[in-house]
Amino acid sequence: MSTTTDKPALSVIAVTKRHVVCPACDKPAGTIDHMIEDAIRLGEPSMICGWYCEHCGWEYRGHVFADGTAKVDKTGKRKIETRALLKLEPLKGDVYIEVEGMTFLGVGETIDGKDLVEDSRYYYEEGTCPTNYLGSIREIWEGDYGMDPHGLFKLIDVVPAPPEYTGVPIDESFPNGVFAEQIETLLNPPERSDA
Repeated sequence: MSTTTDKPALSVIAVTKRHVVCPACDKPAGTIDHMIEDAIRLGEPSMICGWYCEHCGWEYRGHVFADGTAKVDKTGKRKIETRALLKLEPLKGDVYIEVEGMTFLGVGETIDGKDLVEDSRYYYEEGTCPTNYLGSIREIWEGDYGMDPHGLFKLIDVVPAPPEYTGVPIDESFPNGVFAEQIETLLNPPERSDA
């Protein structure tokens, strides 16, 4: 007796990644699978030259061996998360960014029959905040400088991230942003009296 169902079959695979253990906090740190492969291929240990633990911030250095083991030591340096406020000032030319996007096809619909610009216009021009796609930037172009223009932004301020928020995305840790009060002042400066 056979049973049929409209549900697709479920396929599951397990992917294992090997990490070094941070010598400062004993939590899994950077992945080393690619370094094990290099150690096997080259016949000598692969060197870890200054990686920082995503959990505690301490730097560690060491070696990864062909047998899959690693020897790492904590250094005296530590990464401290900060938040930077940048300003994009008027430039000589327009600034263009390439972001990763998406579109959706209905049953029987093809990409050839879709007006991708009109399909995406509302999303990019009205429906979403730029912070939703700035993390997806692939390229930036600017007027006279072409691709990869350096110096687009002017640094306004940098502050340390409070320890209780370290590693938490900014939109969750600071609902109004780290610089909410400073931005308010920048956007609405106090009136000056030129007497």
